[in-house]
Amino acid sequence: GMLRLLYRAHSTVASRVPHVGVVGAGNMGRGMAASLARGGWNVLQYDRDSRALAASVAQSELLQETSSLAALCEASEPSVIVVSVAGEAAERAVFLGPDGLFEHASRGSLFIGCGTVTVDFARELHAAAEFRGLHFLDAPVSGGPEGAANGTLSIMCGGGVTTFDSAKPVLEGMGAYVVRMGGAGSGAAAKLINQQLTAANALAATEGIALARAMGMGSEAELTSLLALLERSWGNSTMLQRTGAIVSSALGDGAKSEGDVRAALEAPAMAPLRNFAKDLDFVLGAARGAGLTMPSARAARDAVYRASALGCDSADWAYVSELHGHNAPSAPLPSGPPAASPAKLAAEAKLAAEAPPVYASLAELEATLPGAWHEDERALLLRNGVLAARKGTPLVVIDDDPTGTQTVHSVPVLADWSEEALEAALAEDVPCFYVLANTRALPSADAIERAEQIGTNLRTAAARLGIDPRTLGVVSRGDSTLRGHYPAETDALARGLGWTSPAVLLAPFFLEVGST
Repeated sequence: GMLRLLYRAHSTVASRVPHVGVVGAGNMGRGMAASLARGGWNVLQYDRDSRALAASVAQSELLQETSSLAALCEASEPSVIVVSVAGEAAERAVFLGPDGLFEHASRGSLFIGCGTVTVDFARELHAAAEFRGLHFLDAPVSGGPEGAANGTLSIMCGGGVTTFDSAKPVLEGMGAYVVRMGGAGSGAAAKLINQQLTAANALAATEGIALARAMGMGSEAELTSLLALLERSWGNSTMLQRTGAIVSSALGDGAKSEGDVRAALEAPAMAPLRNFAKDLDFVLGAARGAGLTMPSARAARDAVYRASALGCDSADWAYVSELHGHNAPSAPLPSGPPAASPAKLAAEAKLAAEAPPVYASLAELEATLPGAWHEDERALLLRNGVLAARKGTPLVVIDDDPTGTQTVHSVPVLADWSEEALEAALAEDVPCFYVLANTRALPSADAIERAEQIGTNLRTAAARLGIDPRTLGVVSRGDSTLRGHYPAETDALARGLGWTSPAVLLAPFFLEVGST
């Protein structure tokens, strides 16, 4: 059949198929196209960003642009099309959209999906391709933009043996290590494991680098010496060497100010942190489905979230080494427990007797809770401290009506919602604080704008203190909640906070008049 003929045509360098298609001209697609052209392939490339496309095809005379996905499919060649776009939604549109590749492809065409996607979506693409008489490989890659540009990617493939063999010459034009992991979705599974390990190693590397700097290794020479040692030690990793080199370069001779070092690490990167946000969400989703906790993956995702809250998710993982300083204690920890006097012991016993119940385990606490609609909802309530005695970060009450302050006792009240004011309030050892937003007096559009700004400032303030903004508890209090601004106002707060699917508890309750 066609696939066997295609494979024979590819069996030598001199007799390759004249054209291969590439969809995507971003950091990865641009490098893949250049590597294929360097290997002698004629490449037809498409990207909806005309400037990115023009920049990519300018790399080689063997690169040509095409005007649409339909035009790419309708060309006499290629029979093989590589897709490298960012995100599952983009892949869905490219492959399955009404103007997508599968809609216009000729039977027997072969498609290679190089994006990081869920296993379920990869299998969906395999099934859709098979239904249309097409051939598909899920073939995500590792090696970053550098590997794409140099043709040294690791490519992990899922799909049939014949399809893999037919695609292999094209894959080898982009990668130094190409392997079939198994059937449909197995390439996607391997990539998620790779991303989990990459992120966990990167986070550990940033912690080690931050500790090294805190212990006096503050110059490029000192940090480079440490990296050379670790390269020969069990603590080494690819991400340690990569991250360490970036931080070393930012440090220079050690005479740079902290602000200059931080600015260098905040610079946009070829492999930005934001790329890991979706990947780690996929990892954690798969882990939840399997009943796994994955604490290191969750910590890495939290680090990416904090960087995003600070507006720095375009930076490299090396930037995260700057964030660990926010978690440092304000005073040195005592070397040992102080001696307790009888009076102090009696006072502590009295406090313990009056304190809310303390549970020996999370399971014991959960056993006292009413049923939740979803396990994530229960986890969110626990993390927010809504249950029992609240500890840690204050509850933030956004009050729409300043006249309500007559019911506020012994808690801070802010009339200013600047990042600085909110940061100071979050650092206070108080159970909650109020922000007088006065949105009740505003037209709906203005109230929504103000609520979103407060959410944005609160998100940034929390991230500056090393607090994951997703763990904040926020109350939108006041009459306007039920007088036309709901759910618009709470939705705006959530957008500002960066919450995509917050748990919302609606409590229409007014104790003073005994009504609900």
